Amino acid sequence: MSDSPEGCQARVHIEGPRYQTSIETDDEGKARLSLVGAGTFRFRAVQRSGREGEAVLELEADADLDSIVITTALPKH
Repeated sequence: MSDSPEGCQARVHIEGPRYQTSIETDDEGKARLSLVGAGTFRFRAVQRSGREGEAVLELEADADLDSIVITTALPKH
């Protein structure tokens, strides 16, 4: 949930219409998933260090399937 090129493993909590789950990113801080349906989706990433980040995505009603890539990153210095 950053534009930094260096990733960091995290757990991502996902909430939205008919969704309430969490996933682990890979070692590079990336997770891939597909969402079906319209509405507001909230993603909250928690790194092992305790750092957190959040993003919100609004999917339109005319979109049947959207794929997203979540990337969590180390803080910029």
